[in-house]
Amino acid sequence: MNRAKTAYKKIYKNSIIDRQFIPIEKYGSRLVELTAYDDGEIQIGSEDGETYTITVEDIEKAVAAYRWTNGDVWADVRNERIRQDQKNGGVEHDDNHFPAEWCELINAYATWAKTMESFDNLEKYRRRMIQVAALAIAAVESHDRLIGR
Repeated sequence: MNRAKTAYKKIYKNSIIDRQFIPIEKYGSRLVELTAYDDGEIQIGSEDGETYTITVEDIEKAVAAYRWTNGDVWADVRNERIRQDQKNGGVEHDDNHFPAEWCELINAYATWAKTMESFDNLEKYRRRMIQVAALAIAAVESHDRLIGR
């Protein structure tokens, strides 16, 4: 029962039910009650008076899907983008790069990540790959501004 409540909190706090699991419209506008049973079923009541039954396994799958698509990696990439903008000057700096320059920058960081991995320094490998992802996002944002998208 405790495991189910923990999973529910994660799901509800991060809107997994809305994004990954079951469209929130199915539950009405607000979830109001949670009852977990020892057999692994969870009943969720909504303010419209409907009751829906799901299993702990379903919730765990939804949490895993959420972590895969929205977990710490995205937060790390977002924080790296913020760090890069603070260090380099943001939009004004980014928009001075041509597409080929972005590709060269991304390639340089990816090559350094590959080097770190070959030295079995997996923490530095991960950090460089986060930087690669942040650079790729900056490149796409700059490109979108360039074409007026």
